Amino acid sequence: MYGVLLLSVVAVAAYFGVIVLRRFGPRQRVYGVMLLCDSALAAIAFWSLRNQGPDSVTQILGTVAIFAAVFLILVPPLLRELARRALSTERYRLARALVEMRELLQPGMGGQEERELIDSILAVRSGDVDGAVEELTEKRERAPSPAARRQIDERIVMTYLYARRWDDGVAHFEASFSPALGGASVQIVVEMIRAYCEIGDLDTAASLLVRVEDAIGTEEPAAALLVGRARLVFLAFTGRAAAVESLAAQDGPLSELPPSARAFWLGRARSHAGDREGACQALEEAVKKARKNARARDIAAAELEAVRASGPGAPRAVSHEAAKLADRLAAISTQDAPRAAPRRAPNLRGVSFRKTPVTGALIAVNLVVALAVVLAFGATADVGGLARAGGNLKGAVTSGEWWRLSSSMFLHAGVLHLLINMYALWILGKLVEQIYGSLRLFGLYVFAGVCGSLASLGFGGPMMSVGASGAVFGLLGAATVELALHRHAYPPEWRKALLGNFLFLIVANVLIGFTETIDQAAHMGGLVAGGVAAALLSPHAPIADSRAVRAGALALALFGAIFLAYGAVGVATTSYADTMERYPRVSQEVGGVELTVPSVWEKVGRGELRDPSMLANLYFERRDAGVSLEEALSERVDDELSRGARELGFESAAVADAPTVSVPAPWRAEELVVEASPFTGTVRYRALVMGKEADGELWMGTLFYPEALASGIEPALEGVLESARRAGDR
Repeated sequence: MYGVLLLSVVAVAAYFGVIVLRRFGPRQRVYGVMLLCDSALAAIAFWSLRNQGPDSVTQILGTVAIFAAVFLILVPPLLRELARRALSTERYRLARALVEMRELLQPGMGGQEERELIDSILAVRSGDVDGAVEELTEKRERAPSPAARRQIDERIVMTYLYARRWDDGVAHFEASFSPALGGASVQIVVEMIRAYCEIGDLDTAASLLVRVEDAIGTEEPAAALLVGRARLVFLAFTGRAAAVESLAAQDGPLSELPPSARAFWLGRARSHAGDREGACQALEEAVKKARKNARARDIAAAELEAVRASGPGAPRAVSHEAAKLADRLAAISTQDAPRAAPRRAPNLRGVSFRKTPVTGALIAVNLVVALAVVLAFGATADVGGLARAGGNLKGAVTSGEWWRLSSSMFLHAGVLHLLINMYALWILGKLVEQIYGSLRLFGLYVFAGVCGSLASLGFGGPMMSVGASGAVFGLLGAATVELALHRHAYPPEWRKALLGNFLFLIVANVLIGFTETIDQAAHMGGLVAGGVAAALLSPHAPIADSRAVRAGALALALFGAIFLAYGAVGVATTSYADTMERYPRVSQEVGGVELTVPSVWEKVGRGELRDPSMLANLYFERRDAGVSLEEALSERVDDELSRGARELGFESAAVADAPTVSVPAPWRAEELVVEASPFTGTVRYRALVMGKEADGELWMGTLFYPEALASGIEPALEGVLESARRAGDR
């Protein structure tokens, strides 16, 4: 796992570092260089790990590289989302602190602009708008370049607009920027469309909106969102209530607007349409839904009071040109002219689990299962705990415990393994659920996960496998196939960028699999299964609305629900003793002693049997009775304490305070506690040193097994010891 993480950092950090340096400007170069340096550090650590082993210097370098990648790549999106939520609840100082943290981790990637916007908000809320503008004006005079002065001009305009001083904002905008929008960012022009609407100049607002659409189009998600906001405002002020309702609907292009904002703009649209009663109803709803957002609540309440005091309503008078534009936009927004509607892409930012409930539920289930494993066994990486909780034990599955194919999808070998998979599920799940819908996402996820488990069973080697990786790769396959097959359905630049990232992840995973020992079969099995299922269930396929496809989607979801229930019942009703009992028994000669053992215990040396799932190692030998059994047991205990346990990779060994397994007479035994601390977490085993006198000889053995499996392995061990006989005797 440690080597896999290092290689992942090498690939991902280098990939994104090159993208930043190629696609962004000088301000972002520092961040691109930081990513490339982290990639180089991870490469050095991986080279050292391969050539010198896991020494302290290698572990320090590797740990620094891994955590640097987490903070450079994974943490900033989380900080952005937390800052957005803090802003929506008016916790501006918290939002500013989060934005500053993101700017430290991703210099030049938009954090400075967000911080300046929050500073403007804080200035307005302090009541000193003129003082804030004066300070910005002085700063503007000292600005070293025209570009810096333009940024300050935009901040001055935004300060006025946030304070709802529309006339002052318009005046500064017109004094600072040319009528052709020279130098002004698209974001500020979109805000000015509202400002002109607020002062009643709908013709200028219409002119700006047309220029924005011509300048940036509506193909890409960010552009579509800006244009959608501008259209919403313009349509509201021209009284096109049906179009506003369509834009802000649950499945509309502005569906991520807060509920209070949707109700507010619907109220304003109804007010300008002359529907006074409908406007009051929508604005009352906006006041209720604002909740902790005091500013939104106050603005909605003030608008509600103004509508109530305005008397009988009448539609707003609009010029011919503005009305013509409003009619065209209304037709697009209500899909009366579907060919003119822009292609929409699923949102990748700011999507709540309310929009993607199955993704949220799957993440919650994985976290709850991890917590249950920790409470029951002390760590998510405990090998015995994972086996008891439903890990994909290959011998157990082929012996009848097929439920492990689904239960193993929700288990993870350590906290880092869990977090990586949950982050990937969060990103891919939100995307796929928006494309395919909640029902089909659930079916795809479970189907891909089970197929990944089957692939691991058939091609993945004997080790126990756990994790959501097969299911997550199924979602990656689904998203990749959708973007590759249905390119017409998505904005081209957005689709190409996302598809390129997905293909990179697939290729990188394949290459890492050749270098490091990971369950490549589970990954590839889930990837292929998800891609095939997605091609058949795609909402953009020619047969998407056919009865057969709808029935197939429902059947896949039912399969998922039934198989998950099957796994849960299997975990709840099956002990590890039951699992051991299911294994066929075979005879094996070990160290001159013939034993009847579970068929999964394979002979790897003259005196050793090993469970390939790493759940048992049994050593056996016959020796002359030159000493007493007590002395022989003591010698073997000392040997395991000083040498034997460490040869198996354990870092510490000590005599156990109390035994967990008893042996049948005349066998006698001593127990040791042995531990290892790999990157995934502490692993706790027991070493049972046992022996008996037989025909003037001493038969000695040592069994290593996970401590969590003691109660399950005891009945099997009793049968093994009772079957012991001299090799060749019948």
